[in-house]
Amino acid sequence: MNQIFALLKLLGFSRAIKMKQRHDEANPILRGYVTTNAVWALLNTGIMDELIQGAVLDPKTAAEKKHLSEEVLEALFHYLFCVDILAKQGKAYVLGPKGKRLMEEPKGSFHLLYGYEPIFKQLQEMLKNEKVYGKDILRRDEFVARGSGELCEQLPYQVMRQMIQEAGINKVLDLGCGNGQFLAHLATHLDAAYEGFGIDISKEAVDEAHSHLQSLGLKDKIRVEQADMFQLKQFPQGWPEIEVITAIDVFHEYLYTGNERIAGLFKQFKQYFPNTALLVGEFCEQTEERLKSIGSSFVEHHFFHALSKQRIVPAEVWRQMFHDAGYKIEKEQVFDLVGHGYFLLR
Repeated sequence: MNQIFALLKLLGFSRAIKMKQRHDEANPILRGYVTTNAVWALLNTGIMDELIQGAVLDPKTAAEKKHLSEEVLEALFHYLFCVDILAKQGKAYVLGPKGKRLMEEPKGSFHLLYGYEPIFKQLQEMLKNEKVYGKDILRRDEFVARGSGELCEQLPYQVMRQMIQEAGINKVLDLGCGNGQFLAHLATHLDAAYEGFGIDISKEAVDEAHSHLQSLGLKDKIRVEQADMFQLKQFPQGWPEIEVITAIDVFHEYLYTGNERIAGLFKQFKQYFPNTALLVGEFCEQTEERLKSIGSSFVEHHFFHALSKQRIVPAEVWRQMFHDAGYKIEKEQVFDLVGHGYFLLR
């Protein structure tokens, strides 16, 4: 108490209160940056996985096991304990209640943001035209895919699976399927007649899908091959008639230079697969006023998409492209709170 009186006497009551208020306002911003980097360090070294599984870790033993710096790990543990991410058992550390919550639904956001971290790390160079995204700076696709998959499990997969079930669909082709997680999700919910097919332009993604599906025992039920969705004539042969083509957050990545390429692709789908439904899950642009009012992380999502030359458009623009391609919207769900829309088209 004497220290407080001494500070008030030195600074003056009004000045001291204003200083504290301003530091209190800045601290969450600064702490968020530091805490995020600390969590990334534990996630990307496997330490966080052990904590999630309930491990009780002391810095010395954990560092030796993972060939890490004991000094740095101890500093990380101490810091994350002070900000309530970790808790202590004696001199060892465990994941605290707050840490457990952060490593549940929000875990995908940590992985997704780490995927875009190279952009933020070099934002000044981009601002000064010294570096350009796509040439000098690239996102980490592995972490973008991992984070997107974890986040999609929470809503997009649920909504799209429900639409598929209600339509009585069993044969699904997923575009840009990544590691096949959506197709695997469907396999656990649809009936025995379900068959999943996926294509991805990335050989690495296809290889990962094969491994992932093998580990889940789904290699015989789901087939994934490398192909370019813009080259419909090169689609894999020997597949049965597909009942629905699905795409989750795929098309917006091609809108940076305009809508023409994706609008043309929709027209091709309608031409090549006239009797096949198209189920699209996509980001829908929110106004500045709405982004400010809802206070969600979607404002950051808009930001790093703009920096990485990905264009998010309003739901009405998607509707117009679907209409121009000859599709009719059979069912639609747009969730403005999370800036995501779902459209079942025929």
